[in-house]
Amino acid sequence: MVREEVKKAEEEERLQKIKEEQERIEAEKEEKRRLEIQLRREKVRLAVRSVEEFCASVLEKADFRSKLIPLHLSSVDGSTEMNPWLAGARANHRNSKKSLKSDLKKCTAFVKKVKTLAGASGVPAKEAICKALVKDIQTLNLSRYVDEIASAILESKFKMVDIPLLCIVVKAMYERYDDFLSTLLTPMQEFLRGKSKGVDEKEVPKLRRLYLRFMTELLVLGVIFESKLIIRVLAEASGAQKGQQVNDHSTYQVTDATLVVAFAKSAGMEVVGRVSRSLRLSIATMKEFSSSTDIMEEDEEGLHLKSSVDSSLSKLEAALGIRALNPEAQAIIECHCIGTFNSLSNSLVQTHDRLRKLQKRCEQDKLLTGSLTESREKGLSDAEKLYENLQKSVESLSDILDKDQPILNEEEEELGAGSSGGLELWTKGEAEALSDWGPFDDEETWTLYCDVPDFLTTVPIALLGISQKQQEAKKSSNLQKYGLDENIAKDEEILSDTPNVQPSESESMPTELEEINEEAEDEEDAEVDKDTPHYKLMVLLDEELPELHSREKTDELAEKFIVNHGSNKNSRKRLTKVLFHVPRTRLDLLPHYTRFLAIVDRVFDDVAAQVVRDLESQFHGYARYKKNINIESRMKNARYIGELTKFRVAPPIVSLRALQRCLEDFTGANIDVACCILESCGRFLHRTKFTNSRVTSLMDTMMRLRKAKVSHIAYCRYYVIV
Repeated sequence: MVREEVKKAEEEERLQKIKEEQERIEAEKEEKRRLEIQLRREKVRLAVRSVEEFCASVLEKADFRSKLIPLHLSSVDGSTEMNPWLAGARANHRNSKKSLKSDLKKCTAFVKKVKTLAGASGVPAKEAICKALVKDIQTLNLSRYVDEIASAILESKFKMVDIPLLCIVVKAMYERYDDFLSTLLTPMQEFLRGKSKGVDEKEVPKLRRLYLRFMTELLVLGVIFESKLIIRVLAEASGAQKGQQVNDHSTYQVTDATLVVAFAKSAGMEVVGRVSRSLRLSIATMKEFSSSTDIMEEDEEGLHLKSSVDSSLSKLEAALGIRALNPEAQAIIECHCIGTFNSLSNSLVQTHDRLRKLQKRCEQDKLLTGSLTESREKGLSDAEKLYENLQKSVESLSDILDKDQPILNEEEEELGAGSSGGLELWTKGEAEALSDWGPFDDEETWTLYCDVPDFLTTVPIALLGISQKQQEAKKSSNLQKYGLDENIAKDEEILSDTPNVQPSESESMPTELEEINEEAEDEEDAEVDKDTPHYKLMVLLDEELPELHSREKTDELAEKFIVNHGSNKNSRKRLTKVLFHVPRTRLDLLPHYTRFLAIVDRVFDDVAAQVVRDLESQFHGYARYKKNINIESRMKNARYIGELTKFRVAPPIVSLRALQRCLEDFTGANIDVACCILESCGRFLHRTKFTNSRVTSLMDTMMRLRKAKVSHIAYCRYYVIV
């Protein structure tokens, strides 16, 4: 009995837990659904708010136009029949002139206050001034100050944000003084027609946009009703061709995209004739909610929201049919706006493609030199600004005209082959291959090999011991070697046409004495004065140079040599010998010595070139001997050449030629030397575009040799890093 009761209790407990779990799951589902409904309703509320604001604005402006626009236009004598409401307002003003204040002090203060509207800081302050101005217009007799008020508005240096408030002031003046509008509009119309004498050329585009926006706002309010000048300015800015058909959107060549975008924003649906995409999406959201049959929409909040949606949709039907222009003028403006959008979309696609190519070229320049030339950097900056401006214009017109934005080409950058001829390559993945550090792993490595100071441009030429003409010639040489794309083309030509290299007669087997630092040139054995340049150079080369251990110390020592000893040809010869004869046990010095060479080579071209020639001659001299002697010296030599290649002091063909020489007799020490070359600069050459194909070809050869040679070749693949 006890066991049965225990089992029954356990079963009841298990069922209770299952029930509680089900209730918890149901509660979570209900809470999730409730949150979704709340988010949906919040989205609908935002849509209702935007639609209500749109309807209120359209209906308010339509009411203004109904009071201000003439009922009929006479095409016989050019006279107009004034709107009855406007005629009554002006008649009432004339009849009440005697009761209005017209003292000089208050009228002069009003003119000054008009000028302060544009200069006020903050929207609340501007709105307060605007209300005060409208109140003053109703209580003051400003008949004698009409010209001054119009001039004050034009001279106030107003901005785009000030135009709606200024239009309220203009409307209030227009309702009372019939000669005010012509006084205000004449200067703006003359300017828009191209008569801009006395205006700085840099200010002309800005003023054209301001005046066009001003006139467009007045057109929407009904203060003016003639749109020919606006259409003319818009046609010039959009680049419309003469005699162009209304439905032809393909022949536009935009001259002022900012003006067209500003016009389209201010004109709105009443002038452009297109419902914006944001408004269309809001309408779609409201209609979807209104037709929803969800049970949770039937609560009090949901019913109230549905009532608001239905009310807004009914107002919207009336607002969407309102236009501020006749159909012919509206069709022309719509055509100009669509033509501008199509032209800017095509320009955006082309600019995006050119920008991507320019960015790739600049990345290649950074890879080769560590920095961009001033002209290339400025060109990249200008291209990026142009692309950003085009993108903003296209996005704005896309929303205003409810048009889809163009699709930009985002193709992945072409990379080198991940494998070659079956040779197994180690890779860290595509993310690394597409990093900003080119063929290097990280920023620190990139900084070591690419961020090389150029003392030719930072140190006065008087300290370098060269003339202005020599400086310009060296700058040009540096650009050809380190900074121009033409150098890549030259390297490609060299790589493709280079024959098999044979050692020259000058290549010889170095002796052990050549593996140690040579003593200084024959000098007197007497005691040397420690203040002489000779002694300071000896300390620099024999004591300070072998102690290099950081990039900062290398740059400091290189600057010290260039400034104090670089102008002396004998000093540069001694430096060449010291840098060439690196001890075979000090492989840690090779990156710093090579950076030292790269810095000096940017100022004096006879040091690095001689070291490269000596190392290449030494390499091929070693290769002539079949015995595995001086293997450490050969490895040091191969690694040194690899470092020179990564610093771009030695052209890539030097390392490729050395690797090819090893493959011609792929036995013994040549296998170790080939591995050393690949370990030193194989990654750099394989991930550099213009040497990738040559390295791939050499690795194919290496794979074919692998089948016939010892398995020692497997050691190579650990050093080929893609």
